[in-house]
Amino acid sequence: GHPYIGVEHLFIAMTKIDNGATARLLRQAGMHPKAIRNEIRKEIGTGEGGGEPPYPLTPRAEMVLSLAIFLVDREESAQVDEAHVLLAILQEGESIPIRKLVELGFNVNQHLNRLLSEAYEKDRAAEPGILDDIDLISDDLDDILVSDEILMTDQTRPPGKTATPLLDKFGRDLTAQAASGRIGPAIARD
Repeated sequence: GHPYIGVEHLFIAMTKIDNGATARLLRQAGMHPKAIRNEIRKEIGTGEGGGEPPYPLTPRAEMVLSLAIFLVDREESAQVDEAHVLLAILQEGESIPIRKLVELGFNVNQHLNRLLSEAYEKDRAAEPGILDDIDLISDDLDDILVSDEILMTDQTRPPGKTATPLLDKFGRDLTAQAASGRIGPAIARD
């Protein structure tokens, strides 16, 4: 075998989970998981052996797993599962399994968008919250009315309440960071 663990090894293992996200995705794309495993194995060969376990991750495999962890953190899940790793592999888009799939006619963007849409709908159905806030905001934009909350000053606004909760949650206050010296100097900035 190979003296390392690459994205190809992760992907091959994921295709062996019969009812897993990877096998389902391949079947939906009209591909058979075992045939894809064999194609990837032909591409990478059997390796020359050597090295002692635990085998190190390749830089790309580390990056993919880091991306999977980021996806978990973003959705506030408890653990990384196969679907997170699959999404990370598809988003990374340059690994051996993805190149092989594209060569065999797999449309990465189409399937990635579908998976992301399904995840969005699943999150939306499971936990009303931030996604509903986005819909409310777009509805409010149609009215083009300034609410009393926006007109409130920091002194009159109830504690813990801001006029921009989504921006506060997902944004960064660059002015405050610059004032505290956490942003380095930039050209043409006074």
